[in-house]
Amino acid sequence: MNKKYVLLFFFFFLITLYFGCMKKPNAPSGFVNIDLELDFHNEPPKSQNLNIEPNQSLLKTNRIFEDQVLLLPFEKGFGDTAYDKSIYQNIAEFLNVVWAVMDRNWAISISENNSYARVNSTPVLNGTHGVKISVRIFMFETTTRRERIIIDKHGTAGGYTLGVAQDGRPFFRIRQNLKTTELVSDSILTLNKWYKINAVFSAKPSYLSINEKTDTTGVAGLLPLTNAPLIIGAENDLAGLFIKNFNGLIDDVTLRTTVEYEDFDFIRVAIIDGNQLIHKDSLRNISIENISEFFYRFDFWRNYTNELDSVLYRHTEEKPPVWADMRHVWDNYFKVLGEQNLIIKGGYAEGTLNGIQGLNLITVGALRNGIILYYGEGFVLGVKDKSTQAHINLYQIGY
Repeated sequence: MNKKYVLLFFFFFLITLYFGCMKKPNAPSGFVNIDLELDFHNEPPKSQNLNIEPNQSLLKTNRIFEDQVLLLPFEKGFGDTAYDKSIYQNIAEFLNVVWAVMDRNWAISISENNSYARVNSTPVLNGTHGVKISVRIFMFETTTRRERIIIDKHGTAGGYTLGVAQDGRPFFRIRQNLKTTELVSDSILTLNKWYKINAVFSAKPSYLSINEKTDTTGVAGLLPLTNAPLIIGAENDLAGLFIKNFNGLIDDVTLRTTVEYEDFDFIRVAIIDGNQLIHKDSLRNISIENISEFFYRFDFWRNYTNELDSVLYRHTEEKPPVWADMRHVWDNYFKVLGEQNLIIKGGYAEGTLNGIQGLNLITVGALRNGIILYYGEGFVLGVKDKSTQAHINLYQIGY
């Protein structure tokens, strides 16, 4: 037996066991709200931090636009981890970093030696088409005159570094194809005082802003891609060490980049009545004495997945997978309750679905020019007067 169908059967069997322990559901009446969250097979896992609001955004497009990709307000401190408040939910892990309170505000304190925060190397942090950094700093006295690094993300190909030179002047260092360019501020920072620094690299004149005082330059171009992590409070020397530690307080780290994602015209969703799978004629009532009914239901699901696969994976360039062919398959096996397009807003598709009480089968396709590029489906139990969240994995469809 094909391994994929064995897994599908096992999944279906688990669902049957689950509902087999439940009281027979009443006939569906009225609609329920379903909040949809999608994961695409090439995206990083979502953060499990319970303090973050659930991410109900669905997908970015491949159009180039600016987005906030990191937000670390350090508004409260605990442990050796800080969680990103942006929708990207990056994680900052601390090494020899302590939480501090200054003027009733939380911040992180970077010591003079071997102290930094490391943020995972999510591609959106690269800032390939542009990057904007905003951060608040408070410098302590140091025993040596040297650079103090605030933000660093660079590898052998290049990247960017924001810091304070040994003479107290903030700098923004851009590395491009073995060429390094620096934007150095006229402002000279002093110890034991809060400063807000903004640094921008883009096709327009890049600039540094210190407490609203701005210097500009003509540095432009593209930043190289790098898998190096983003470091807060130190510089990555690319040899396994993190040097030039900041020695002071860092707060309100914000990073915006100009990013590019796969282009979808819209996200199409169909909601299917799955209650026929859990009513009196379902697998949960099939006994060993009535094994023929078991195989009938197994064949029902196997035939459904076979027809689905014939549309998604057995197509040709002349006949690519399209939504109408998928709808034809669903109509052969289920009652389709409705379809809708999820609106792309600000680079994200978002929306709430109307399902029914009981079992809903949610099917999702990401389409461009009418062709399905990604597809996924999943079951969700709808409860009256309660909003339910459905999490579905989508997988790329080659054509």
